[in-house]
Amino acid sequence: MVAQGRKRANLGGTTFIFDESRYLLTSLNLPVVCNVIEASEDVPYLCFVLKLEMPVVRELLSREEIQSPEAPSDSPAMATGETTTRVSVLCLGFGIVIASAALLFLRRRDMFPARACLVGLSTAYLANAALCLVVYSAATGTVRSRSGWLVTMVIVWPMVLELVWIFIQTPKTQPSQNISPAL
Repeated sequence: MVAQGRKRANLGGTTFIFDESRYLLTSLNLPVVCNVIEASEDVPYLCFVLKLEMPVVRELLSREEIQSPEAPSDSPAMATGETTTRVSVLCLGFGIVIASAALLFLRRRDMFPARACLVGLSTAYLANAALCLVVYSAATGTVRSRSGWLVTMVIVWPMVLELVWIFIQTPKTQPSQNISPAL
């Protein structure tokens, strides 16, 4: 999914162009030649790649007893599709979880367990809020009837600032262990 810029992918005789309005989806590792065709120093090419491990996906689908239809043998292994607001917000939700998990992993030795739990709870809430924005954005009516969107945004910003504050804190100092000999 492209945040800004434009890219071209060539697969055999087929060309796929994708940008902010179109995403590229591929189900296999393919010999593709890609070129960024729209970017500059002021507006660099930015994208988000989500790679799913297909054996894990199949395992999860089999646990849930979800029947996936068999794809025809002539179906393409690569395609583009329209990037909707819903897809963008879902990527934001995944991005929040992935970024927080990476930061937690990198700072795991420098953070008190209580703070790590707070980060986990805030991350879960923020990802859920991103999903709620998908629902609220499609609602019709006046702003008053869609107050959930406003409430979500009012709650989200303090949580984002709290997460930033936690991660920029200086590394924790280990509390002194005051162990007295038993009498």
